[in-house]
Amino acid sequence: VAWYSPAGGTGKTTLALAMATVGAKAGLSTLYLNLEDVDSAKGILGKAGERVSRQMAVLGREDARADRKVRAGIRTVPEGGFDYLPGVEHYVAYGAMTGRDVESLLEQVRNLEVYDLVIVDLASGFTDKTEEVLRRADQILVPVLMEETSIGKLQCFLRETGMTGKEQDPFVPKMGIILN
Repeated sequence: VAWYSPAGGTGKTTLALAMATVGAKAGLSTLYLNLEDVDSAKGILGKAGERVSRQMAVLGREDARADRKVRAGIRTVPEGGFDYLPGVEHYVAYGAMTGRDVESLLEQVRNLEVYDLVIVDLASGFTDKTEEVLRRADQILVPVLMEETSIGKLQCFLRETGMTGKEQDPFVPKMGIILN
């Protein structure tokens, strides 16, 4: 499940973390993956281990080291009962990541074959990284505040990505809007 919003401050991270907690409490093996340019969950989830940015150095390699690196970075939130993979250390590290890096990371997580539910918390911008996650997601949840700026940014996003035209982008059918 990908959580995305073109507007900041919509409650996306809070809702994604709540979903992770509910999923874990329902008995699903759950992973929360923060792919924001600024790891806003860091303050909530506490000190992290290896961050996504440090793992990118080995993810392109097809060896057991990449698998071990991803496993080593995963932490458990005892209160929520879910696992999480911390986001980048610094926004510069996020900028250095590519869509291919994200694709490799998601493939490594899939190869773990441990999780029933993977929740990806995305940055508000629309980049090749965002597009890669949205295309791979089974479901996309988009929180929107009932105020002009948030609604306007969503409308602009839909227009600019061609999602309001007759030929819909492949991720439109799996997108759900949440009025928050």
